[in-house]
Amino acid sequence: VFQAPSVGSLLVIHKPRDAREFIPELFKKRHPVTHAIFNLPAAGVELLDCFRGLNYAKHGLPRPLVSCYTFSDAALDSSENNGCVADLQRRIAKALGLQEERFHYTGSSRGRLPLPSPDVRKMVDEAFSSSVPSHQVALTVRLVRNVAPTR
Repeated sequence: VFQAPSVGSLLVIHKPRDAREFIPELFKKRHPVTHAIFNLPAAGVELLDCFRGLNYAKHGLPRPLVSCYTFSDAALDSSENNGCVADLQRRIAKALGLQEERFHYTGSSRGRLPLPSPDVRKMVDEAFSSSVPSHQVALTVRLVRNVAPTR
C-alpha cells in the first residue's frame, strides 16, 4: 500500500501526448496520481484514455481525482439522453473503455447540472463518498459557463 510522502510534489505536464505516456509510466512504477487536470476543452475528454485499464485499488494506490475542462454541444437543460451530462458521460465512457452503467453520477439528478458554484469541495466530497459503490466511477459535472449560447 502506498505511503504518502511527508512533503508533496507537483508534476506539470504541458504537452497532450505526454499524459498518454506518462500516466501509465507512473502507474507501472506504483507512483500515485492523486489529481490530474486536463485543461484542453476541445480534446480533454478524449485524452482521458491515458487512465484506461489502470486499476489503482488493486495495487493499493489512491484513486485519482481527474478534473477535465471540456465543451459539450448538447442541451444544458435536458435530463434526457440528449443533455450535456449524458453526452459527457458517453464520451468519458468511450475514452476510458467503460460501460456507461459503471458511472455513478453524483450531481443533483442524472441530467440536471448543478448550479455554478465555488463549492468545489462539496463536489469532491460527493465523488469520494462512501455512497459511491467501489465497482463504479464517480462522475460529477459542474457548469462553468455557457461559452456560445447563441451558436
